[in-house]
Amino acid sequence: MKTSYVIIAVVLVIVGIYFVSQRSGAMEITQAGDGLSISIGYYRLKAMKASDEYSDSLLVIGGMEPDRRLFFTTLLAVIPLDQAETLAEQYGDFRRCSSPGAAAGKRSVESMVLFAATPAVERTLKKINKLALSGKDPVISMKFTCLEITEHTIEKEGFTFDFNSMNFAESYLVTEVELLRQGLEF
Repeated sequence: MKTSYVIIAVVLVIVGIYFVSQRSGAMEITQAGDGLSISIGYYRLKAMKASDEYSDSLLVIGGMEPDRRLFFTTLLAVIPLDQAETLAEQYGDFRRCSSPGAAAGKRSVESMVLFAATPAVERTLKKINKLALSGKDPVISMKFTCLEITEHTIEKEGFTFDFNSMNFAESYLVTEVELLRQGLEF
């Protein structure tokens, strides 16, 4: 009788681990040359590197509320730091709607769909997103490669569905990210 309880408990644990791993947002990236296969939850993407890896410093002025159903790590609204510093010199706090530099600031914003290359990068991106959502405007240094998404499917319950992921922003694979400071000095 006790053996059957142990077997049932072990089966439930195995089923639970499988279920959680299928539902979690844990990302797995496999790279072959310039091609990448990305798995996150039910989503499967194929992408090609569309640029060499490069580094840039950015002012993060917005983020996206965390959602476990996303097919990417996070989305950030950024302004290249050199542009942000030029705007700050010209207009002061250009982020305020009443600032004469508000329109120029809005034109400088770029949206970035980000895929973290490692769990450590993912943790840092999520921290940066949280700071941006709380209005802290983090300044970051990031090393990344532009991606061209070539295929996007959903695999669920034994079926595969094509998914049109509407490219609303450029996609990037982030290999390194560092929080430099919170906000610009005005």
